[in-house]
Amino acid sequence: MRNCMRADLVRVLKKGSFRTMLIITMILVAATGLPSIVGAKENTDTYFAFITMLNNFSNLFIGIPVFLAVYSDDFKSRAMQTVIGFGVSRSKLIICRLLEVIIIVAMCYAILSLEIFVLKLISGASTKVFLSCIKELWSSEIMMVADCSICMIIVYVMQNATLALVTYILIESGAIGVMLGLASMIPLLKNHNIQLGNFLPNYVVTKMMEGEAFAFFVVILGYIALPLYVTMKIFNSKELEF
Repeated sequence: MRNCMRADLVRVLKKGSFRTMLIITMILVAATGLPSIVGAKENTDTYFAFITMLNNFSNLFIGIPVFLAVYSDDFKSRAMQTVIGFGVSRSKLIICRLLEVIIIVAMCYAILSLEIFVLKLISGASTKVFLSCIKELWSSEIMMVADCSICMIIVYVMQNATLALVTYILIESGAIGVMLGLASMIPLLKNHNIQLGNFLPNYVVTKMMEGEAFAFFVVILGYIALPLYVTMKIFNSKELEF
């Protein structure tokens, strides 16, 4: 199983679409800082605030090619059926794919963190703003993993990576959050002050990064472990589509 995961990681990291989107993200992070780097240093805090905003879009820039490479390619190349045919359990396959997402995403955000650190040294931005930026960056990474874990249910239960990708994009773009916000205006929910958007990973991850211990367990158990368990439970009883 380790060899399978290692080979798949190498394959993903060599994909042109993945490298291109990572480079584009790095260029956007660097390019937005040029005015502050070549100009007055008092603008650097504004620059890092902009990078914090850019982090929210990195989940789309990086997440989409990662999702396509890990999950969509599994169905296109029939690799999933081949691996299962060689005796690898379905549960191990699902865990393996989620671990691949975690490793690849962590590598991407480690590269972006290093880039932001170098830009901090060049621009002279305050350490406080820099740490805030890094905090936002890694909260985005945790959100991406949680969202991928949730969308993974659609991937394996419906055996449809495209539908899962669309769901992922709707979550990361904030579209589902807007829809839940509108749904929260229903009198029954509004009267009880129930905000459906608070159940999304981004809200809970934000609370976790603020130091709330309960939010930490909700993210790990509710948004990563639970979808993983549900996926394995259902997929193990489904018939594979060839």
